Amino acid sequence: MGCADCAACSALAQLTDALRQSYAFDPRTSQRHYRIHMSDIGEARFLPALMAALQVKAPGTTVECHAMPHAGIAEKLDKGELDFAFGFLPSVTGTDRFALLPERYVLMLREGHPLAGALGQGGPDLAELLTLAFVAVRSHSDTLRMLEILGLKE
Repeated sequence: MGCADCAACSALAQLTDALRQSYAFDPRTSQRHYRIHMSDIGEARFLPALMAALQVKAPGTTVECHAMPHAGIAEKLDKGELDFAFGFLPSVTGTDRFALLPERYVLMLREGHPLAGALGQGGPDLAELLTLAFVAVRSHSDTLRMLEILGLKE
Protein backbone atom coordinates (compact mmCIF):
# COMPACT_ATOMS: atom_id res chain seq x y z
CA MET A 1 0.00 0.00 0.00
CA GLY A 2 1.49 3.35 -1.04
CA CYS A 3 1.65 6.61 0.81
CA ALA A 4 -1.26 8.07 -1.17
CA ASP A 5 -3.44 5.15 -0.09
CA CYS A 6 -2.51 5.72 3.57
CA ALA A 7 -3.31 9.42 3.27
CA ALA A 8 -6.69 8.63 1.66
CA CYS A 9 -7.49 6.08 4.37
CA SER A 10 -6.49 8.57 7.06
CA ALA A 11 -8.61 11.32 5.50
CA LEU A 12 -11.57 8.97 5.20
CA ALA A 13 -11.20 7.93 8.84
CA GLN A 14 -11.04 11.59 9.96
CA LEU A 15 -14.07 12.46 7.85
CA THR A 16 -16.00 9.52 9.28
CA ASP A 17 -15.12 10.59 12.84
CA ALA A 18 -16.12 14.19 12.10
CA LEU A 19 -19.47 13.09 10.70
CA ARG A 20 -20.14 10.90 13.71
CA GLN A 21 -19.30 13.76 16.05
CA SER A 22 -21.51 16.21 14.16
CA TYR A 23 -24.51 13.93 14.77
CA ALA A 24 -23.69 13.29 18.42
CA PHE A 25 -26.15 15.06 20.68
CA ASP A 26 -25.56 15.61 24.36
CA PRO A 27 -28.56 17.60 25.58
CA ARG A 28 -26.76 18.85 28.70
CA THR A 29 -24.02 20.59 26.69
CA SER A 30 -25.69 21.26 23.34
CA GLN A 31 -25.75 24.86 22.10
CA ARG A 32 -27.82 23.98 19.04
CA HIS A 33 -30.29 26.45 17.55
CA TYR A 34 -33.46 24.80 16.17
CA ARG A 35 -35.68 26.30 13.48
CA ILE A 36 -39.24 25.03 13.63
CA HIS A 37 -42.43 25.52 11.62
CA MET A 38 -45.55 25.69 13.78
CA SER A 39 -48.95 27.20 13.16
CA ASP A 40 -50.49 29.41 15.80
CA ILE A 41 -52.38 26.36 17.09
CA GLY A 42 -49.14 24.35 17.17
CA GLU A 43 -47.39 27.08 19.09
CA ALA A 44 -50.20 27.18 21.63
CA ARG A 45 -50.39 23.40 21.97
CA PHE A 46 -46.76 22.22 21.75
CA LEU A 47 -44.38 25.11 22.30
CA PRO A 48 -44.87 25.69 26.06
CA ALA A 49 -44.21 22.03 26.91
CA LEU A 50 -41.32 21.84 24.45
CA MET A 51 -39.65 24.93 25.91
CA ALA A 52 -40.13 23.70 29.48
CA ALA A 53 -38.57 20.32 28.61
CA LEU A 54 -35.65 21.94 26.78
CA GLN A 55 -34.99 24.29 29.69
CA VAL A 56 -34.55 21.29 31.99
CA LYS A 57 -32.95 18.72 29.65
CA ALA A 58 -31.09 20.88 27.11
CA PRO A 59 -30.71 24.35 28.65
CA GLY A 60 -28.20 25.61 26.07
CA THR A 61 -30.46 25.04 23.08
CA THR A 62 -32.54 27.77 21.49
CA VAL A 63 -35.67 27.61 19.37
CA GLU A 64 -36.91 29.86 16.59
CA CYS A 65 -40.53 29.33 15.45
CA HIS A 66 -42.15 30.52 12.25
CA ALA A 67 -45.42 29.78 10.50
CA MET A 68 -44.30 29.10 6.93
CA PRO A 69 -46.19 28.49 3.70
CA HIS A 70 -46.73 24.75 3.38
CA ALA A 71 -45.40 24.75 -0.19
CA GLY A 72 -41.86 25.53 0.99
CA ILE A 73 -41.59 23.34 4.08
CA ALA A 74 -40.24 20.15 2.46
CA GLU A 75 -37.57 22.09 0.57
CA LYS A 76 -36.49 23.96 3.71
CA LEU A 77 -36.26 20.66 5.61
CA ASP A 78 -34.16 19.16 2.79
CA LYS A 79 -31.81 22.15 2.73
CA GLY A 80 -31.39 22.16 6.51
CA GLU A 81 -33.01 25.61 6.76
CA LEU A 82 -35.73 24.09 8.93
CA ASP A 83 -35.24 21.37 11.55
CA PHE A 84 -38.83 20.38 12.33
CA ALA A 85 -42.37 21.10 11.16
CA PHE A 86 -45.32 20.55 13.50
CA GLY A 87 -48.93 20.53 12.42
CA PHE A 88 -51.53 19.33 9.98
CA LEU A 89 -49.39 19.24 6.83
CA PRO A 90 -51.01 16.90 4.28
CA SER A 91 -49.49 18.83 1.37
CA VAL A 92 -45.93 18.35 2.68
CA THR A 93 -44.69 15.13 1.12
CA GLY A 94 -41.38 13.30 0.82
CA THR A 95 -40.52 13.75 4.49
CA ASP A 96 -40.34 11.51 7.54
CA ARG A 97 -43.33 12.03 9.80
CA PHE A 98 -45.09 10.60 12.81
CA ALA A 99 -48.28 11.40 14.68
CA LEU A 100 -47.96 13.32 17.93
CA LEU A 101 -51.63 13.21 18.88
CA PRO A 102 -54.65 11.30 17.69
CA GLU A 103 -57.23 13.64 16.22
CA ARG A 104 -60.46 13.84 18.13
CA TYR A 105 -63.61 15.62 17.11
CA VAL A 106 -66.41 16.64 19.42
CA LEU A 107 -69.95 17.62 18.51
CA MET A 108 -71.38 20.25 20.81
CA LEU A 109 -75.04 21.24 20.73
CA ARG A 110 -77.01 23.64 22.84
CA GLU A 111 -79.24 22.13 25.49
CA GLY A 112 -82.59 21.27 23.97
CA HIS A 113 -81.31 21.14 20.38
CA PRO A 114 -83.55 18.79 18.31
CA LEU A 115 -80.60 16.58 17.36
CA ALA A 116 -79.34 16.22 20.95
CA GLY A 117 -82.03 13.77 21.99
CA ALA A 118 -82.27 12.09 18.60
CA LEU A 119 -78.57 11.13 18.43
CA GLY A 120 -78.70 8.68 21.28
CA GLN A 121 -82.22 7.36 20.73
CA GLY A 122 -82.43 5.86 17.27
CA GLY A 123 -82.12 9.19 15.51
CA PRO A 124 -79.47 9.99 12.94
CA ASP A 125 -76.12 8.33 13.44
CA LEU A 126 -72.91 10.28 13.00
CA ALA A 127 -72.68 9.49 9.26
CA GLU A 128 -76.20 10.81 8.71
CA LEU A 129 -75.49 13.84 10.86
CA LEU A 130 -72.48 14.71 8.71
CA THR A 131 -74.72 14.83 5.66
CA LEU A 132 -76.89 17.38 7.45
CA ALA A 133 -74.15 19.71 8.64
CA PHE A 134 -70.41 19.58 8.20
CA VAL A 135 -67.77 22.16 9.03
CA ALA A 136 -64.06 21.65 8.43
CA VAL A 137 -61.70 24.03 10.17
CA ARG A 138 -57.94 24.19 9.63
CA SER A 139 -57.06 27.15 11.81
CA HIS A 140 -58.31 29.55 14.44
CA SER A 141 -58.74 32.19 11.75
CA ASP A 142 -61.16 29.88 9.89
CA THR A 143 -63.19 29.42 13.06
CA LEU A 144 -63.33 33.16 13.71
CA ARG A 145 -64.32 33.85 10.09
CA MET A 146 -67.19 31.33 10.33
CA LEU A 147 -68.42 32.87 13.58
CA GLU A 148 -68.34 36.32 11.96
CA ILE A 149 -70.31 35.07 8.94
CA LEU A 150 -72.93 33.57 11.26
CA GLY A 151 -73.05 36.75 13.33
CA LEU A 152 -71.93 34.88 16.46
CA LYS A 153 -68.64 36.68 17.18
CA GLU A 154 -68.68 39.01 20.16
